[in-house]
Amino acid sequence: MKLEQIQKRIKQLEPLQELKLAGQQFVKQDFTTGTFIKCDLRGVNLSGANLQECSFVECDFSDGNLSSTNLKIATFYRCNLSRVSLSHAMATGVCFNECQLTEAQGQDINLEHGNLISCDLTLSNFKRANLTQGGLIKCSFENCDLSHAVLNQTTFYIADLRRVIFDKLNANRCVFTQSDLAGQNLSNAHLSYCQFMEANLQEINFSGSILNNSNFKSANLLSARFNGAQARQTLWIEAQLKKADFSHAQLSQSVWVGAKARQGCFIQADLTEAVLQKADFSQCDFSAALLRYADLAYADLRYSNFKNADLLRATLRGAYLEEALQLDRSRVTPDDAATLQAENWKPSTKSNPASNPFTKTERYAY
Repeated sequence: MKLEQIQKRIKQLEPLQELKLAGQQFVKQDFTTGTFIKCDLRGVNLSGANLQECSFVECDFSDGNLSSTNLKIATFYRCNLSRVSLSHAMATGVCFNECQLTEAQGQDINLEHGNLISCDLTLSNFKRANLTQGGLIKCSFENCDLSHAVLNQTTFYIADLRRVIFDKLNANRCVFTQSDLAGQNLSNAHLSYCQFMEANLQEINFSGSILNNSNFKSANLLSARFNGAQARQTLWIEAQLKKADFSHAQLSQSVWVGAKARQGCFIQADLTEAVLQKADFSQCDFSAALLRYADLAYADLRYSNFKNADLLRATLRGAYLEEALQLDRSRVTPDDAATLQAENWKPSTKSNPASNPFTKTERYAY
């Protein structure tokens, strides 16, 4: 089919089905709002073309050229974009749903507000891509290159990111909920105000990273490294942190309620005003740590080392301190008997009618 016929049918709002357009040259042509269904577009050259608001269903773009193309608000459903060039494309608001993007070249693409759902980006290259406020849901990123990508307020949900290349990661206010980043090296990254809830972060390296105000609730952080990290006002509620390394980390005003941090390293860490209630810190090393005004009520501190730790006005009410090493309690807040009694109060299981100020008749007097 000739170019003029395609454009005419698009203007008449007719869907284009099963067209054989492999290898065609459509440089800088206008296909705005077109609908293409099961079309053969292998090796097609659409560089600089206008595909704004187009819909592509089960089309094959493999080995095609979409560089510098206008893909604003375009939709791709179950399309094959393997080895396609998307470099410098304007793809704000685009949606790729169940698409193959293996070995795609998307350097400098603008995917702001775009969505990739259940896509395969294995071996793809998205260096310097702008993914601001984008959503990447249930995607595979095996050996995908996101070096220098802009990821502010980007959402990665149930995404496999274990082998993504994150060089000089700057991803403030991102969401990584239920995503897999196990073994990743994210040292010296900027990740403030991020959400890592229920993520797999086992053996991850956050050394020297900025993580202030981030949320690690219920995340798997076994043997993770945070040495020298800035993680003030972070949430670690019910996180799995066995053998994690927080030496020299800045953790002031962080919350650790219910966390499992057994055998962790907190040497010279700053936990000033941190809330560590009902958490497991047994067999941890708090040597020379700052625990000023920290709340360790009912925490498990058995067999932990507190050599030269500063516990000024810290709360140890109800804490388990069996075999805690070199714990200096001289400057901690004294236990408050009334508070202990109130916290352990339980309602009586036996009802006493005589103690009820309302009789049966009075209850219904209103």
